[in-house]
Amino acid sequence: MSNFCVPSLGAGLRPGLLCRGVRATTRSPLRRTPFEPCVALSTGRCYSVYRAQAGWLAKNSHPPPKKPLCSNGSASQWRPAVAIHPSGVVMTQQRRHLSGSNNVITHYVDIPPNYTDKEGLPFSRKGELAQDEVNQIFGVGISARQANMLLRILHGRRVAGSLEDPNLAPNTAAFSEREVDNALAYLRRTVPVDEITNAGLRAEDELLAIEEAERSGQHTPGDPTPGTSAWQQRLFKTHTGGDVYGEGVIDRIRKRNEAKWREELKQREEEKRLREEEEARLNPGRLAKVDEPAPRQLSPRMLKYAERATSDLAAPPEMSKTRRLAPTLLMTVVVVAGGLVAADLYQAPRRDQRLLPDVPPAAATVGALVLINVAVYAAWNVPMFWRFMNRHFILTSATPKPHAALLVTASHQKLSHLLLNMVFLWPFGTRLHDDLGRGPFLAVYAGCGLLGFAGSLTALVLRSNLVASTMGASGGVYGIMAAYFTIHRFEGFKVFGLPPDPYDGAQGLGFLVLLAANVLLQFRRNAMLDVWSHLAGLFAGVFYGFYFSGLAEARGRVGGGKKELARLPGASDEALKSTAEDRGAASPS
Repeated sequence: MSNFCVPSLGAGLRPGLLCRGVRATTRSPLRRTPFEPCVALSTGRCYSVYRAQAGWLAKNSHPPPKKPLCSNGSASQWRPAVAIHPSGVVMTQQRRHLSGSNNVITHYVDIPPNYTDKEGLPFSRKGELAQDEVNQIFGVGISARQANMLLRILHGRRVAGSLEDPNLAPNTAAFSEREVDNALAYLRRTVPVDEITNAGLRAEDELLAIEEAERSGQHTPGDPTPGTSAWQQRLFKTHTGGDVYGEGVIDRIRKRNEAKWREELKQREEEKRLREEEEARLNPGRLAKVDEPAPRQLSPRMLKYAERATSDLAAPPEMSKTRRLAPTLLMTVVVVAGGLVAADLYQAPRRDQRLLPDVPPAAATVGALVLINVAVYAAWNVPMFWRFMNRHFILTSATPKPHAALLVTASHQKLSHLLLNMVFLWPFGTRLHDDLGRGPFLAVYAGCGLLGFAGSLTALVLRSNLVASTMGASGGVYGIMAAYFTIHRFEGFKVFGLPPDPYDGAQGLGFLVLLAANVLLQFRRNAMLDVWSHLAGLFAGVFYGFYFSGLAEARGRVGGGKKELARLPGASDEALKSTAEDRGAASPS
């Protein structure tokens, strides 16, 4: 089989990189001259280590060789494609990259000069992965920053042909074997790379470095690890006078820009040093900066509680989507229907029969809900309760429990989450309680919360997101507000007395539209929000609002007029007491 060498208009590669030179030729959009016969060097060796592969590529990617215009028909006068010096040493040519910097690199010959194994290479044109995408790949327990760093390192090794290099193990020692396997599986599925060819090209580089070291009298060719200075010099550095094209305009511009950047960096460092010295002179007694303390490790007792609370499932159990959703959806239908029946049959007790007769019924009911939410939040902060709370007060898409969909409506792990929900539950909950009564109000709260999490679970399972979990009273709170504004959709609302009389405030329908817009805008935010539970709870509140407003109109229980959002129902105890007595007398039998 004939030997081939790099075309005269090729990418300027070393003879030892014949295989990558052929690949660069087949991919390049520039017009190339046909392959020419390789001219034997003075050393008597023709660089054709991969001549079989090169011959196959030449046969399938290029037309048969043609004689150059300057040829007179004899093969001996054909111009060699590589510059040959009298000493028999083939000088390398500079590589020029025409592709953009935002492309994902998949070929060994395209590795940038500044590549290091610790930094890796970009693996996606869309940027780094978000936390929810990381959870789908690795599961919980690894942050988005760590996952993206691992993916960059492994993608760089796939391209550099160094996946099996033990010298690079320290850079990924912080990750478990399972995380590395998941990362490789994701990369091989989304970013195809010819890892075998890249590893062969790297091995060829190492052999060439050894041969060059032996010829120069050195016994150690240097560190062949990708990303080190020796490896970069062999792949990118040009010998003095070895570029047959000379120094190009782009090369000169790049050198000039690099020099300017180094000078600017030096100036910024000098300005920073002078500024710090000036601050130290003006504030001689300031505190010295110390390193941030390392994260505090959990005590053995806390570790035991954490291990007991952690599930031993390595992967979500295998089951159909119908089987995963059916129990929760069935319970939702039963609870919602039962709540409507109970609300219709509920009779408010007389004042002397109440546990707290001096507290308005609305304040007592909503206050009890707030205390329940606070108690559940406190239980999350007691380590001995972690196992129980993880089983019953959190809804997971992998192993959903029907009763958990109802219990999570009062479950919060963060204080900010709890306070935000309670701030909106109190004013709107007490007002809706005054309009409907205790039975219908509790039916709305429980039904909206349960329907919200049923909708969220359905969305997660249908999208095959089995690593997510959710909790919170947001669905019920959105339902309370939606039901209140639906009942008073055509009435005017004044906010803090504005607009002044005789002008009417905005109608409840406008506030209902604002609520819906707020929920829909949450889909565009990159935040860990269970938007589907908010949306389902909102729609459930609208349903309850129409249902109870129609029922109340028939029984004359819902009044009209202007509403003051800034004035709580409990502002006047006497008015609330009289209202409670009237509501108790008018309760359905």
